[in-house]
Amino acid sequence: MSRLLAWPPATLTTVLLHGITGSVRLLGGVRASEVRVATPTAVSPLAFAAAFALAMVLARRRRALAVAGLAAMLAASAWIALVPRTPQMRLGVLEVTALDVGQGDSLLVVTPQGRTLLVDAGGLTGQPRSSLDLGEDEVSPYLWARGLARLDAVAISHAHCDHIGGMAR
Repeated sequence: MSRLLAWPPATLTTVLLHGITGSVRLLGGVRASEVRVATPTAVSPLAFAAAFALAMVLARRRRALAVAGLAAMLAASAWIALVPRTPQMRLGVLEVTALDVGQGDSLLVVTPQGRTLLVDAGGLTGQPRSSLDLGEDEVSPYLWARGLARLDAVAISHAHCDHIGGMAR
């Protein structure tokens, strides 16, 4: 008798879990579902938090005000995702930053005119099956933290994997 009673909720749970995992696989395969977002300035998360708090407080009072709070949250999220950060650089100063990418080298050069050059991007030697991607895990986060969504030039000193391995992305 207990198996008969357990069958409907177990079947429903199975169907729902298959639906969830299927949608995760589907969305995970769509490259448009990824949005790379630079670390937002302090104002953006504060605006989002204020909109969230407003929506929560007003949800019980008036539905229209709660919808306005949710719209403000959506606007703050869109701001964070779609409005590029201003690149952080000091004009009139030559900057050379060495990035720690393991055995190889990676240098970011910012000219006094604000032009950017990435020299090498590191990489791993002798570990072809490693899931570590130094370009994605070390170089990209630094560039995004500086607000650099694109580079003016990339230079590769030589074709050893400890210098070009991180260039894939």
